[in-house]
Amino acid sequence: MFNFKFKSADTIDNLIITLIAQMVLEILSIPLALITVKIIKDYSKVEPLLAQISDEEPEINNENKSLYNSYFPIKN
Repeated sequence: MFNFKFKSADTIDNLIITLIAQMVLEILSIPLALITVKIIKDYSKVEPLLAQISDEEPEINNENKSLYNSYFPIKN
């Protein structure tokens, strides 16, 4: 997934450090990928509810306006 190209990886010690860094990043990428899949699945479950809320929003705004007008009637 990640490729490190160090110009200073001429020695065995630097090569070992580079390989360890690559292994750590590869190990970390697995749980991060699983978390990403879970977030996408959760969002796909919630998305219809969000669409429903946005469809109902004008009704709620009208109710709030009528409630507001009942407490604070407009005087002409």
